[in-house]
Parts: sequence; structure tokens; C-alpha cells
Amino acid sequence: MERLRHQLLANSRRHVTLTTEERAFLKQLGNRQTQGTISYAHRARLMKVGYVREVARPPHSALVITGRGIARLASNK
Repeated sequence: MERLRHQLLANSRRHVTLTTEERAFLKQLGNRQTQGTISYAHRARLMKVGYVREVARPPHSALVITGRGIARLASNK
């Protein structure tokens, strides 16, 4: 069962089409500009596909770009 869940998750992360807003936000994070704003739906989607993750920094949390997000920016797709 765990193997199937892993395969489904891997497939859901492939061929993700980003909106203009999502791509711009990834670029901001890639340039270490964490002050950008993004809608909750786009934020949740970027986290689901593994391009960003949330880290806790007291007193607030912040989003950081992951290796997968950096690779996506580098691919220019």
C-alpha cells in the first residue's frame, strides 16, 4: 500500500503546469525575496507538488524553495 501511495504521489508531481502567479512567486523565492504574497490556493498547490515548503521562524512561518522548485525554475518550463 505504501508503495502505491508513493507512486501516486510521484505521478502527481510530474508535468505540473504553473500559473503566471505561481511561477513569479517561485522566482521571488529563488531570489531570496520572501516578502511576496500569494493566494492560499496557489501556496497549497506549490507545497503539494514539492516546489516550496513551510518552515517555522518565530513568531511567523515562512516559505522556502526546495531543490525541486529550483530545478523547475532552471528548466524554464
